[in-house]
Amino acid sequence: MFELTNEERKYLGLTLVSSTWDLVKLIPSPHDKRDTFVYFDGNTICKRIIISENTYFEHNLNEETTNSRTELLPKTGRGKIVKLTTSTLEKRTPKGMYFSFNGSNVTIGKWETNREFYSSYIEDIKLNTFEDLSGWIEQWIKETTISDLNELAEFASLPKKHYKYSVGDFFRFKLNRRLYSYGRILLNYDKMRKEKIKFWDILMGKPLVVKVYYIATTDKNISCEDLRNLKAMPSQFIMDNPFFYGEYEIIGSLPLADNELDFPVMYGKSIDIRDGNKVFLQSGKSYFELNRTHALYSEFRNNGIVFGINVKLPILDKCVKLHNNQPYWEQNNYTANKDLRNPKFCAEREMICKQFGVSEADIFSKMIL
Repeated sequence: MFELTNEERKYLGLTLVSSTWDLVKLIPSPHDKRDTFVYFDGNTICKRIIISENTYFEHNLNEETTNSRTELLPKTGRGKIVKLTTSTLEKRTPKGMYFSFNGSNVTIGKWETNREFYSSYIEDIKLNTFEDLSGWIEQWIKETTISDLNELAEFASLPKKHYKYSVGDFFRFKLNRRLYSYGRILLNYDKMRKEKIKFWDILMGKPLVVKVYYIATTDKNISCEDLRNLKAMPSQFIMDNPFFYGEYEIIGSLPLADNELDFPVMYGKSIDIRDGNKVFLQSGKSYFELNRTHALYSEFRNNGIVFGINVKLPILDKCVKLHNNQPYWEQNNYTANKDLRNPKFCAEREMICKQFGVSEADIFSKMIL
């Protein structure tokens, strides 16, 4: 069984395992291929570890048990005692810092604050096995400074807090342990919902449109005026979670000029059975619909939305060096291959604009090429 050591836990912000705790393996559910281990401090479950062939998840718990540790006590007076199983424990809320390895990426975060301290996703590091993970941890520890440990301790002590954000805000976010990038909030579709402004409302959550500037730096104090003059990667939809919980830090705000705007484009047939004969075209606040017609293409709905910035550091670096978005558009992934703004869809854009009787200039920004 792979398990983090206390020395490794120290560098990952995790609670250390006491020598007085007992490690117990829980019997898995019939169709659960994962192994679940818990650490007991007396009758209290204080840590859970979930492991599969190539995944590892460790976090704290604070759950009381009874009847020789076979039953979970309720969290409230109205609850009932239940048998301790992997499924009943799954319903209990984790506590504090956690570490996750999902067979490709590593994440360090704090459960209560809904914030991540580090994610290897943006760096595009490939970690497929526990051997890869062990090598990554070894390098992480080797590169850790006293300042890093202090930053991690400060993060672990953060209380849960909600933050405000607005269109036009500039924000800073982590690319890795040392580098930061910056972006801008361009549009708030959730606010449009509340204000009853019509748009093709097929986006989940509280959707924002953001863009990321051509910058990867150790400098945490870039001015808004300097940022607004930088070229940016194509804008994207993102849920508001990292802004609402403060993971992406707002550093200032300025009114948006027309030449700073760029919006993802959504095109396709209605997904609402009540409007089955309608075709929609949406870009920013520009909204068009046609009745009793058919969609020319089916692959450009483009309503995928994520919790965090979908930018890979290697791609950002290439865009900065070439000073254009060609590396972004040449990615072999869903995001680039279903986006009408991609230069390779020139003919499709022309046909769609002709169908709606609008000009490409009304829909597509020149800033994204």
